[in-house]
Amino acid sequence: MANQSATNLLAATTLAATTLTTPKSVGQYLSFEVAGRPYCASLNAVREVRRIGVITEVPQSAEHILGVANLRGDIIPVIDLQRLLTGSCAVNRSSQPTCLIAEVDDRLAAFCVDGVSDVIEISAEEILPIPASVVTAKSSLFVGIVLVNGVHVTEINVDKLVRSIQQMEAVA
Repeated sequence: MANQSATNLLAATTLAATTLTTPKSVGQYLSFEVAGRPYCASLNAVREVRRIGVITEVPQSAEHILGVANLRGDIIPVIDLQRLLTGSCAVNRSSQPTCLIAEVDDRLAAFCVDGVSDVIEISAEEILPIPASVVTAKSSLFVGIVLVNGVHVTEINVDKLVRSIQQMEAVA
């Protein structure tokens, strides 16, 4: 009986030590720029990065919607992420912009960015909440802020971004 108690205590101690020394959950994120500001998004949320060729304008669409594009037979909305986040227009429809292609609930959307930087690894503990003093209506699209190589990078919640576009499409 004492031998079994010692074995149980040893197992519990080993489990506790393993729990304390196991590295925290680390995820991979795609870093990119919009309007000269650094952002990132979970790599799980981004299906691909590509240049979009022909963008067809959709009359009376929201200002941030550049139009639609054909992506291997799927017609997808093309969003000017700079206009959505800052209100200023950045993308020319004829320039073949670089886009992040995201898929949420079997719906695709393209988000135009200035450029893609790198794939970075971030632990959940490194992502800090956005301070309440700077929260805006667009803040719900952000997960938080992380310090990467001395630069504050804002993480975008791609699921919420795609769903907000879907809601705007449903209202229109």
